[in-house]
Amino acid sequence: MSARICVLGCGPAGMVTALGLAQLGHEVTLVGEIRPYPVCEGISPRVCQALVDKQLRYALGTVSKPVRRYAQWGGQGREANVEHLLYRPDFDRAMLEDLSRQGIPWLQGRIRGQVPRESGWSIEVDTAEGRETREADFIVEARGRAATLAGGKRERGPETVSLACNWQGEKDDPFTAVASLEQGWLWLARFTDGRFFTQFSTYAKNPLLPAKQEIRSLLDRMLDALKLPGVSLVERAPRGTPLARSSTAILPGEAYSSGCLRVGDAAMAVDPLSGNGIFQSLSSALAAAPVINTLLRRPGDADMALAFYRDRQHHLFFRFARIGRDFYRDETRWHDQPFWLQRRGWPDEEPSHVELDRVIGHAERPVIHHGFIETRTVVITADQPLGAAHVAP
Repeated sequence: MSARICVLGCGPAGMVTALGLAQLGHEVTLVGEIRPYPVCEGISPRVCQALVDKQLRYALGTVSKPVRRYAQWGGQGREANVEHLLYRPDFDRAMLEDLSRQGIPWLQGRIRGQVPRESGWSIEVDTAEGRETREADFIVEARGRAATLAGGKRERGPETVSLACNWQGEKDDPFTAVASLEQGWLWLARFTDGRFFTQFSTYAKNPLLPAKQEIRSLLDRMLDALKLPGVSLVERAPRGTPLARSSTAILPGEAYSSGCLRVGDAAMAVDPLSGNGIFQSLSSALAAAPVINTLLRRPGDADMALAFYRDRQHHLFFRFARIGRDFYRDETRWHDQPFWLQRRGWPDEEPSHVELDRVIGHAERPVIHHGFIETRTVVITADQPLGAAHVAP
C-alpha cells in the first residue's frame, strides 16, 4: 500500500525525506519554493558521503573540494581539520534536479495553508498559474524555522541572531575561519573565485545591534580588525543584500501530530556554532522516511516508531547543545559579557561526551531496519544510551 505524501519545504531535509519515501514506494510530491537566503555553509566529509550514498550527484557537484579551517578562539589561533563549502541556493537547486531525475514531482509555489481533513490533508498553494489545492494522506513539515510552532513544551536556547553578508574579493585559496569576539563570534568562508561570506552571531538583546541598512558596515569593521595568517581580505566589494535571521537553538514540544511529521530545522534547530546544520537535516530526513513508512504500513508499531524519533531528536539536540556549551566555555576573555555568560551554562552541566566510553550491556531498542522501525538487540554504551550498534542475530 502506497500513500499520497506532500513534503512542505524545499531544503535538504525535505528533499531527502521525499527521496527516501519515494524509494519506499510512496507517491510523493515536493511542495514549496527554493529558500531565498544567499548563505554559504560548511559540511563535513561525512555529509559528502551521505550525498554519494543517496545518489545526489548534482547536489554533490556544487560542493567544493576540502578547504582549510582556521580558528581564533580563546586568544589562540590554530588550523583545524578540513571542511567542504557550498552556496545554499546552488546546492538546493541542484538537489531539486536530482529529485526531478528520480521522478519526484515538484509543485512550485507559496504554501498558503494546510487543513486537516477526516482522512488526510488539503494543502493550498499559490503557483504561477493560480491557487491550487493538493490532497494528501500524510504531510511532512520541512519548512525549517519558518514552520508553524508545534504544541507541547519546547526547549529553547539563549536567544541568538545572526547577521550575514556576501562579498567579492580577489581570487585566492579557499578557507573557512571562526573567530570569537567580545559580543559574539564571526564565521567566514571564501571560495576559490574570491567570493566570500561572513556571518556574525550575537545575543538578540544586544544594544549594539545595527539597523538592517548598517549590517554591512558592522561586518566591514570586523573584517578590518580580523587578522588571519596568510590571508588577505583587504580587496572586497559587497554583493547582494545583507540579512538578519534568528539562529536560536529550538526543540519543538511535539515532532508529530495527526498525520504530520516535522523534519530538519522544523524538528530541531541547533546553534550554528556546532556546525551541524546540514548534517542534522540529512540525519533527520534519513530517520524520518522509515518512521513515516512504519506509521502508514505498520500502524500497530506507531508508538514505537514515534518514540524512536522523539528520543533520537531529544538526544541529538542536547548533545549538540552541550558541544556548543563546551566551545563557549573555551573562550574565557569575556566570561562576564552577556553573550558568553548566557551560553556557558546552557543547557546544563552534563558532559557532552563520556571520556571513557564503555559497554554497559545489550538491550532491545527500536532501530531502522529495511525501511521500517523495528526492535533489535543493540549494544548500549555510556556515550550511546540509545544504542551504538546492532547485534548480529
